[in-house]
Formats: sequence, structure tokens, C-alpha cells
Amino acid sequence: MKYGVLVERFGVPDITVDELMTENPVTVTKNTMIRELVSLFKEHDFHAFPVVEDEELKGVVTKTDLVNEIDENGLEEFMEKEVGEICSENLITVKHDANVMDATDLLIKQGHRFVPIVDENELVGVLSYNDIAKRLMKTVPTK
Repeated sequence: MKYGVLVERFGVPDITVDELMTENPVTVTKNTMIRELVSLFKEHDFHAFPVVEDEELKGVVTKTDLVNEIDENGLEEFMEKEVGEICSENLITVKHDANVMDATDLLIKQGHRFVPIVDENELVGVLSYNDIAKRLMKTVPTK
């Protein structure tokens, strides 16, 4: 059964993103050193971090961004870079009051593991597959 069908079948579609999102996510800035970013990835076991400046979302940096840059530049040179040099700035975001089904469709279609949640341009949270799965686990009947 597809993920979107599960979400729809077990009662998640009528709620808004802000009911499921992770509030106050761990973030980095464009000035965060790559060395520190690597430590954050190890510490939190996330796939990506929002990049913010003064609470405004500026980008996203992923483990894939790290791997691609290491391949191009070599490890030592790369570790001295800042996040702003490798983060993605063309973002897909969702408003905090959006429907969860719409956000889930976006995650699936874009192939992302999470989507930043914004109010105006301010980051207020992130919605990930884990957030949706936690809700599903509460609503899916067990045998």
C-alpha cells in the first residue's frame, strides 16, 4: 500500500501540518563550518538541516550536498568551507496551516524526506516522514 493511501485511509488527511510538524527544529546558519555540520549530522542522525538567518529560512543542507562536495573538492579543503557555500537555496516550503495530505503529496512528488514549514518566511518547523508515521502509528488498527 502506498504511503499517501495509508495517510488518507487512517484519518490523517483532515489535519493541518502544524498538528504534526516538529517545532523548533535544529538549524544551522550559512556561516556554520562544515566540520561542525558533520558533527551535527552524527549527533542527530538527520538527513538535512534548515539553514536560517534571524529566524528566516535561507536554505537547506543535506547529507547529499556533503557527499557531492567531498567528491569534487577532497575532504580537507571541504571541511574548511561554510554551509552557505553548499546549501540549496531554491526551496520548496509548506505553510504551517496547509493540509497534511497536500504536504505528503509534495514530499512524495519531490522525493524529499522533509519539508520546511513556514509562516511568512519564518521557519516554524519541519514535517518529515517520521512525523507522519508517528501519527499513523496512533491511528492504524493493530491486529
